Amino acid sequence: MSDWWGAYVGIPYGRGPGELECWGLVARVLAEQCGLDLPAYGETSAAYLGALAAWRAGEGSSETMAAARARMEAEIDAGRAAECWRVVEAPRAFDVAVMCRPSRGALARPGHCGVMIDGARVLHTLPATGAAVAPIGHPAVPRLIEYRRHVSL
Repeated sequence: MSDWWGAYVGIPYGRGPGELECWGLVARVLAEQCGLDLPAYGETSAAYLGALAAWRAGEGSSETMAAARARMEAEIDAGRAAECWRVVEAPRAFDVAVMCRPSRGALARPGHCGVMIDGARVLHTLPATGAAVAPIGHPAVPRLIEYRRHVSL
């Protein structure tokens, strides 16, 4: 089981067949490797991505995008607050690394996640790389907010 993560490296980033975005990767790994059935946040994040695409194309309003982002952040916050997850200081395999994307804002908001391989490396996915392994602290890994462990692990 020491190289369980190898089966996921290289999966393309996205929502299409054979693709996974960050939470989809986490959910698949924890389902296949640990038997956990985690909720999908697909509709909320898809609404945000649709609003973002329209806004970038000049077809949507910043208010629509802000509302979609607020819904997505509320879903993330609800998942973080769920009793089935607890914050841990020392990560181990199958803990979830909660990360944020670089921003100009003062508060770090969750916006990315990955699965810890061990105490120092994370399996995550980004549009530029697809699913890949990187050490925590590497420039390819967004800023870490916290580690979460499911209570059944």
